[in-house]
Amino acid sequence: MKKYLFSALACLLILSGCKEDIDDSDFAIATGVTIAEYVNQTPELSDMAVLLKRVNLGQKAEASSVFNVLSARGNYTCFFPTNESLRAYCLEKTGSEDVNSLDDETAQLLVYNCIIDNGSETAYESPDFPESGTFGQACLSDRLLTCKYSLTDGVYVLNTTSTVIKTDIEATNGYVNLVDAPIAPSMLMVPDIILQADNLKIMGSLIAETHWADSMQIYQDAEFNTSEHPETRLFKGVGTFKIEQNRYLGYTAFVETDDVFQNEWGIPAAELDEDGNVTNFPAILAAIKPHCEAVYGTEDADDITSVDNAVNRFVAYHLMKGKYGYNKLVHHFSEYGYQYGSYVTNPQDQVYTIDVWDYYPMLGEKHPSLIKVLQVPDGEHEIYINRVAKYNDNNYLEASVEFPGILINSDNGENDNNALNGFYHTLNGILLYDQNVRTKLGSERIRFDLCDMLHELTSNSDRTMGYKGFERGYFENIFNETESTNIHYLTAPKGANWRDYQGDEFLFSGTYDFCIKLMPVPVDGAYEIRMGVAMNPYRSMAQIYFGDDPNNLQPAGLPYDMRQSATNNPAMPWVADTGEPNVDRENDQALRIQGFMKAPKYFCSNDGTGKSPARTFGGDWPCMRRIITVANMECGKTYYLRFKTALENTDSQFFLDYFELVPSIVYNGPVAEDIW
Repeated sequence: MKKYLFSALACLLILSGCKEDIDDSDFAIATGVTIAEYVNQTPELSDMAVLLKRVNLGQKAEASSVFNVLSARGNYTCFFPTNESLRAYCLEKTGSEDVNSLDDETAQLLVYNCIIDNGSETAYESPDFPESGTFGQACLSDRLLTCKYSLTDGVYVLNTTSTVIKTDIEATNGYVNLVDAPIAPSMLMVPDIILQADNLKIMGSLIAETHWADSMQIYQDAEFNTSEHPETRLFKGVGTFKIEQNRYLGYTAFVETDDVFQNEWGIPAAELDEDGNVTNFPAILAAIKPHCEAVYGTEDADDITSVDNAVNRFVAYHLMKGKYGYNKLVHHFSEYGYQYGSYVTNPQDQVYTIDVWDYYPMLGEKHPSLIKVLQVPDGEHEIYINRVAKYNDNNYLEASVEFPGILINSDNGENDNNALNGFYHTLNGILLYDQNVRTKLGSERIRFDLCDMLHELTSNSDRTMGYKGFERGYFENIFNETESTNIHYLTAPKGANWRDYQGDEFLFSGTYDFCIKLMPVPVDGAYEIRMGVAMNPYRSMAQIYFGDDPNNLQPAGLPYDMRQSATNNPAMPWVADTGEPNVDRENDQALRIQGFMKAPKYFCSNDGTGKSPARTFGGDWPCMRRIITVANMECGKTYYLRFKTALENTDSQFFLDYFELVPSIVYNGPVAEDIW
């Protein structure tokens, strides 16, 4: 509702609600000029012009100034502070209003933070700004800028401090927006920005005292980022892939506010000294401890730094690897009925159709656990942790809610949640991995995209950003790769008739042999392990192995050949749905006997229409699920899959997309598993 206001009305709201009064006559119209030319001819951006000319893009001696870069072709989204706001910032930092008083590092950060290079995609216009969350593309400083739209004031606010006071000044190479304060994201790490918030003293102290904060102080793989890497890799028959040159690391925390602890558990309010430090932590810990021990046991009860301690485990279940802004917690692209809009890199966030979820592994290697993050399509598109529902079979809308889950708040008021190495999100209830939660999660099909296990993708802003190549060892949860294993990530181009869950896929080539870590299961029991694949003649064939010892995995069936057609193939008897439930069930059962299933009805062709369910694609290029094996799996254990090529063709494409861990109550229960 907010994004499509008429421009005149938007300007009136902005000019009346912002902190700085701006006279439009101070700003020239940018039509027909580059961003650099617009800045040069606009008096109220003269200080910004000085910084743009001073700061170079890159560290090499021959590097061009950012001003010169903005004089060339491209697609840039810029958020430039006015002279008044820049001078106020300089006065606060240096005691002088002169922008030349800023040191080189600060000047570079201010410039880099206010420019997003959209690459081959069109620069962002204000209707494309996120309602609440981060932009899809990082700014030049490799930070994701947060953006919040205020319905009250009719303005966008970046990083809680910089209000956009004029939008969508169009230049030949992008858009200029004006802000009333320089964009300076926090340089604090996630644990420190939590402790800094005025309403998170309890959880901030718990993260610090359990020493999880010590494990969350990294933001980059310095060795990787300072090493030389090839720039591109040619994958014959597929294309040229840019090799990722950086490996940023990060964390996301889900945190209860002090009020939630006090209201639900009766935890005493934090008492602070003059420096803001909590002085009554022993009393807080004593009140929290019995609640945690009721769920996680009493092992190492007196040592909260032990990973077996109940309070430590409680905290660990709030933390995960990867930098996920609010609007990146779930991934929209190809779900049933959804149309992603103009950009595959920036899917529209106004009209959703069905529940969308992602699963993530949480911190604590000794006690593996997972969360389910789910967004509902109606209302304000709320996002919940561990929500479980029953669905209508005709449209997959919620028929009943079995467990409502914990609501994730879209922001924390005036408190910034954008740390140097990630984000935190506040909760409206207490998050536990208790028996009730685990039983609910263990009663449904756990379908997760491989990307959910690869926190580096989101931390480096690579998710849904086109074609990327990765060197061996880049991903923590893809490991034991042979030297000849090549890893490629692909996003479906706009309008493409690809059949990928969530619109992206991985292709492996070479004489590949590698392992992946699976999502942990919430309860003990028998699980059917499946993988999804869009099959075609260019694919590969691999032997698959499974087990809980990555160095001693056992073969799971015969080699899997992804080159098969479903046309007149007795080994894969795909038959189109007839509309007769009994007939369709019999046909599906014949397919299951051969170890295959049709793709789910839940996701569609990646053409952006949301009208062609993957389940309907058979023929020579079928969209399928392969049943890898059935195995007894235990909550608290980690399991792995290994894939080893069975072909000599090093250009064949081994495809990975999504997996399903399906408990027996679903695949062999009293009620037949749905086709979604």
